[in-house]
Amino acid sequence: MNGHGIALGALWVLLLTPPPASGSTAAPADSGRGAEMRRMPPIPGERLEYTLEYGLVRAGSASMEVGPLEQVLGRPCVTLTTRARSADAFDLVFKVDDWVRSLFDFERLFTWRFERHIREGSYSRDETVHYDPVNRVARYDDGRAYRTPAQAQDVLSALYFVRSGPLEPGSSVFVPTHADRKNYALEVKVGQEETVTTPAGTFDCVVVEPVLQSEGIFRQQGRLQIWLTRDPAHVPVLMKSKVVIGHVAALLTRRVVAGADSTLAAVDSTLAAADSAFTANAAGSAGSGADSDAGAAHPAPSDSSAAEQPVREESR
Repeated sequence: MNGHGIALGALWVLLLTPPPASGSTAAPADSGRGAEMRRMPPIPGERLEYTLEYGLVRAGSASMEVGPLEQVLGRPCVTLTTRARSADAFDLVFKVDDWVRSLFDFERLFTWRFERHIREGSYSRDETVHYDPVNRVARYDDGRAYRTPAQAQDVLSALYFVRSGPLEPGSSVFVPTHADRKNYALEVKVGQEETVTTPAGTFDCVVVEPVLQSEGIFRQQGRLQIWLTRDPAHVPVLMKSKVVIGHVAALLTRRVVAGADSTLAAVDSTLAAADSAFTANAAGSAGSGADSDAGAAHPAPSDSSAAEQPVREESR
């Protein structure tokens, strides 16, 4: 695959979920429901727009968007979508039009479905993965199923998971991830605080750095950094990476939240209901001595097929 296409179209995958070292790395133990409830979910209606720069040249544009809050299979969910496209001048040499979508559980903060559609020059790839977080299974288009860690994230939801929690300088965030048929704990180191300016304005940020564990297709040549705002929204306003073909940067040009007032009211209402349900479930589990795992409080959707077939532990 052409390196320029990778730099443009798969910037988000590079930033958030680098390929793990050979074999699978187990994610840290589930932090428990209480920790999950303290996290801030994505803001429905949020849209982030970026310009992509390859060196000093504007190479394309990208966007990240959170869909409206909706009920899917009885669960409160939002659809996360990111898209990257090459600029007209680059289209003549290597056209890129990629998009990735994730169905994200608004209350429990894990993924239910992942889609990836890649169009880079003559290369194309389409993939859909269905996650069953209750039975901890991921099923691919070819019918193969793989075990997943608790609260598993895909390559897009991992960013929103990082954004959802506190970011203390000097600490690390570990993201339980299942991607490309492998499980691993993505470590994101939280660095120093900095003020940066992009076309969208000037922002007080904290710098985070995903730890890339192997060369993969990108072959990291230097540091990969993301600037997240210091407020609870942790908006990614700047991303920089050095890849084998040079430097790539994504700069925020615009952030909007559609229907902000009604959206925030809906978020507060949903979280209040989720908190009440959590308290009731926790009390019930304590009284019965039942396991507090996710499956006890949240049964799998009725049409989930992941648990109906034997799961093959496979690796490639």
